[in-house]
Amino acid sequence: MKYIRINENNAVMEIIPDYNPEFPGVPIEQRYSSDFIAKLIQVSDETTVEQNWIYNPDDQTFSAPPPPEPGEPDPVPPEQIPTWEALEKENALLKQQVQALTEQAAFHEEIFVELAEVIYA
Repeated sequence: MKYIRINENNAVMEIIPDYNPEFPGVPIEQRYSSDFIAKLIQVSDETTVEQNWIYNPDDQTFSAPPPPEPGEPDPVPPEQIPTWEALEKENALLKQQVQALTEQAAFHEEIFVELAEVIYA
């Protein structure tokens, strides 16, 4: 047996096995409260169900959710689209930052070499 937890839209949120290998020999009644278990749908292990599937309470079946409706992408407001000049400025700044970090890494490497020479001399 397995237990299915659904949300208010009848979508499968969680599939809980009766016996869990992480808790060997501990049945579900000992892992969860009776109030919680009462809210679950009990099905056989042979029942095919996956998370996000939709439960039909009328015939007690599960089915894959319908594909999402294609829609128009949200338009980007013109004020959020950067100008070419702004992109060039940002690119120049990023190049300067990369250069500074490269020089800093080289400096640290030189310090490590000098420290190693002093320590292991």
